[in-house]
Amino acid sequence: MSAGLSAPTATTAAIAPTTVPAAAAEKPPVVAKPVTITVWFPPTGNYTEYLTSQTALFQQSQDKVKVIVEPSGATDKLQASIVAGTPPNLQQSNYIPMFLWHAQGALEPVDQYMDKRGKGDYHDWAREGSTIQGKFFEWPWMLNPTGAVVNRTLLAERGALAQMPAQGTTANWTFDQWRKLLQASATVTGDVTKDVYGTAFMGTTTWYWEMMYLWGNGAEIYNSDETKVIVNSPEGIAGLEMLLDVQTKDRVAAPGPEGLDATKTFELFYTKRAALVGGSNANIGEVDRRIKGGTIIAPFDAAFIPPPHAPGKRAAAFVAIQSFLVYKQSRDTDTTVGAMQFGAFLTDTPAQQAITGIGELPVRKSAGNIYAGDPNRTTGFAVIENGRSMGRFPENGEVRVLWQDAIRAVWTREKTPKDALNDLVRLSEPIMAKNIARGGTR
Repeated sequence: MSAGLSAPTATTAAIAPTTVPAAAAEKPPVVAKPVTITVWFPPTGNYTEYLTSQTALFQQSQDKVKVIVEPSGATDKLQASIVAGTPPNLQQSNYIPMFLWHAQGALEPVDQYMDKRGKGDYHDWAREGSTIQGKFFEWPWMLNPTGAVVNRTLLAERGALAQMPAQGTTANWTFDQWRKLLQASATVTGDVTKDVYGTAFMGTTTWYWEMMYLWGNGAEIYNSDETKVIVNSPEGIAGLEMLLDVQTKDRVAAPGPEGLDATKTFELFYTKRAALVGGSNANIGEVDRRIKGGTIIAPFDAAFIPPPHAPGKRAAAFVAIQSFLVYKQSRDTDTTVGAMQFGAFLTDTPAQQAITGIGELPVRKSAGNIYAGDPNRTTGFAVIENGRSMGRFPENGEVRVLWQDAIRAVWTREKTPKDALNDLVRLSEPIMAKNIARGGTR
């Protein structure tokens, strides 16, 4: 994993550079008196063991900041606490909610609490994705690039392995290779209890699983300042028409995509019923866990690869930034300094080097190659080089709902791809007007 990897430069709807990496204070502020901070962490899942161990290490490292961990509350609970002036000091979150809470003035910028390395130690995508109007409003923690996951064992059995791209930081393949792989790996007779599919599309879940193909065809969701939805471009329409062809003409995708969500789709993959699905390295870890637990019978060689693309275009996919948010306090502001100390500790180089048990990628260059010899995680950096967000403004979730309506209308043949995307753009105008009023995304 090279420290020199960079994010996109001027590609529409990619995160455009908004800051120049700069060093921060030689010695960031620290608390002068004992304080107690409240943090919200997920009570279950892949992060809990890590967060528990790092919290214990932080407590051992100093004697002035006491950490009380509470299970993360739902959005409405957090909203109520912000209105009441009693939010948690720190929360494990990600960069999508960051825009919502920043718009409400609820977050503290972290810039002055960085050490002398400043922002220059962060990979470009983490740095730019954590920036709003020139300031960091989160402690970036981990990167989770999405793309495609494949059952390499199944491909080998079907003679389709030659169509899979070589893994690594330069992994690369085309739509033609992708469609040949799907055709070679599928056996579709109409018996849904036995059929093996080349892939499966999702019509009821997060939209980046289909958008990665449209991005690879040269389409974008938004214009450069995110004041307009432009996914109905010729490239967007052609990309969605291609997906419809894979579903209806090639007949190599699982039936009923309008009713498939991530859980159902991943189960097709885990049960060896789909050769390739949209996913991330987290799916690789889940395959390993199921093999150890006996619910998947080996062999099952799962691999992560970037999404395919059209000739002359580049692979692009959504890259999530897991992070820690620090909330403004109306009462004891000294706790903010304590929360910043904890956030810095959780995302410092030693803590970054300890995330291997989670399987996501570090945000700091100084962490080095923590996955030496792991082709799946290394390939993740091929995606990060041309990553995409789903919108860096609070209402991006409303646009997602419009996308879900559009894609389901395409899968059910209620609308053509062109009509569905044109309707999406038209219906998005009142939503985007809110970001226009803010001056767009900067």
